[in-house]
Amino acid sequence: MKKKIFLAYDYYELKDGTKQYGVSDILIEYLEKNQIPYYAHSIPISTNIKSLLRKFKTLKAEIENFDLDIFVGYNFLNAFYALIIRTLFRRKYKVIFVAVDFTKERFQNFLLNQIYIFMDYFVSKISDETWNCSSKVFEYRSHFLNPNKNFYMPNIPNYQKENLKKFEDFTVVMISFLNENYLFEDVYQLFDYIKNKNIKLLIIGDGNRKAEIQKKINQELLQDKVKLTGYLPHLEIRKILEQSHLGLALYGGKESYNFWGDSMKIREYTYYELPVITTKNVNNYKEVIKENLGSCLEDFNSLPEITDRYFSSQKYYQETVKSCQKYNLKFKIDNMFKERLN
Repeated sequence: MKKKIFLAYDYYELKDGTKQYGVSDILIEYLEKNQIPYYAHSIPISTNIKSLLRKFKTLKAEIENFDLDIFVGYNFLNAFYALIIRTLFRRKYKVIFVAVDFTKERFQNFLLNQIYIFMDYFVSKISDETWNCSSKVFEYRSHFLNPNKNFYMPNIPNYQKENLKKFEDFTVVMISFLNENYLFEDVYQLFDYIKNKNIKLLIIGDGNRKAEIQKKINQELLQDKVKLTGYLPHLEIRKILEQSHLGLALYGGKESYNFWGDSMKIREYTYYELPVITTKNVNNYKEVIKENLGSCLEDFNSLPEITDRYFSSQKYYQETVKSCQKYNLKFKIDNMFKERLN
């Protein structure tokens, strides 16, 4: 008998009203493919007390109207609310806390930071299971959680591929927030390299550096070679990735959660068989090196040199593509979901 799943997750609302979701669509993809009944509860991320209380009230009403077996809460607040509702109203369902991200330096305020760390710890202790997207967070929780409650569930995609042909030009793609946490100074070095080569660069995303990046593109007269797309729907991004050749995930390390996190960008590049160039400021760079899924920047001047290895040597490029293919065969998130949800 198939279990009934209740998902609770939050989203960012951009200035134009576009909703930007996290990694919950991977689980939704699995549930829909396997025709597993589910209900999805989503609201904008907010720290406003009134909004948080309203969220609890809404969540309670929705749980009352859905005969669930398993509650999957993305972030500890959603899981905590489900645990309170289960206790107060004597409901019977399993609560899974999905730890999408974590850092010991979430807030600059010491008191807020300690409350955040305690709540994360407390909810993981009282939930029936905790799923950790990052191996580093999984290892951190292994010091206080029993192995039968603590699971490593990386953000490996499971999307349906459309088998699209690659772009005619060798295409480098960078999905990024256009802010100070990403190494655009290194990207600017790539501009000179691609000027006289059959290479195009797509920068997908939005942020406070967008005007600066576009100005640099215009100054270098690279409007035909470098395209700044702005924000794109995820389905459109997936099509672009399937047709591209190389992915950039250049974290600057200014956000502490990068060191604890599992880069969804790296996961998607690998899934679509794109060698990735990344930095050591994100936790799953270790897997990139170990599994030969791409390369890491070692110094400020190395991006053009590393890009040239993949562009100039078909043998080097194909070896990395084959490593991505082997990795995708070895690690399938659908198998992990099946094991946990059954």
